[in-house]
Amino acid sequence: MPTPAPADQALQEARAAWPSVTLDGKAFKARWSSLLDPDDPEAPAPLGPDLYLAMACLANDAPAQAELRKMIVGQLQQLAHFRFSREDQEELAQHTLTALLVGGAKGKKLAQYAARGPIQGWLRVLLTRAALDRVQRNRAAPPADEEVLLGLPGPDRDAELESLKAKYKGQFSEVFRFAIQSLTPRQRNLLRQHYLDDLSLEELGALYQVHRATAARWLLEARQQVMTTTRDEIGRRTGIPRMEVDSLMRVVQSRLDLSAGFFLTPPKGAEPK
Repeated sequence: MPTPAPADQALQEARAAWPSVTLDGKAFKARWSSLLDPDDPEAPAPLGPDLYLAMACLANDAPAQAELRKMIVGQLQQLAHFRFSREDQEELAQHTLTALLVGGAKGKKLAQYAARGPIQGWLRVLLTRAALDRVQRNRAAPPADEEVLLGLPGPDRDAELESLKAKYKGQFSEVFRFAIQSLTPRQRNLLRQHYLDDLSLEELGALYQVHRATAARWLLEARQQVMTTTRDEIGRRTGIPRMEVDSLMRVVQSRLDLSAGFFLTPPKGAEPK
């Protein structure tokens, strides 16, 4: 029996390692072959099973993405020395998945994986960098800006609104931040991914493996909870009459896109790398 070609052998090994994962064989062999070093025939070949899994994740194969999630959770457990809360770990895992599978201006991070080393170690490096960034952000959180929520003062602004802003200065930004922090990790991630990462409903649905309508409903629920918590908490803390609260909340609601983006933005100089 003839010996299979190296790319064919790599495909066989990959499929044996991940029997539940589906990926086009031709695409895999083309990618695997492109990663060989033509100038150094003695150089190690790409790790077939790890490359196969990464490519299947990028092709939106559900079993592959489930395996990737498990790997990320496992690697986070190796970073126990950071002493993150459970919520921090969940957010860190979701941020990493977003970078890997959705990406930003530089594309999907997982597409950069060349299978030179085990994917587990590659993920550990990404998560360690993200963990260090989070520690820096927590140490250098900037003060909230009241004007982001209620707008800049000006001669054409409503005099009553300006009076209320002056009277309760500092309260709204504090309460709005509290409202965002009271969300579940998934709700905060949805707001961050929608307002900061500029993900569409279709992209959110693909990321969370749900229908577009479900992603839209989740996003609406997160927005509504922020507004409800802000309204209830500002009334409880300040004793502002309900009519005055509602008047201010109409302004806040009209600026929710900008407000959520501001309060979810990492401090200047601490952007993820």
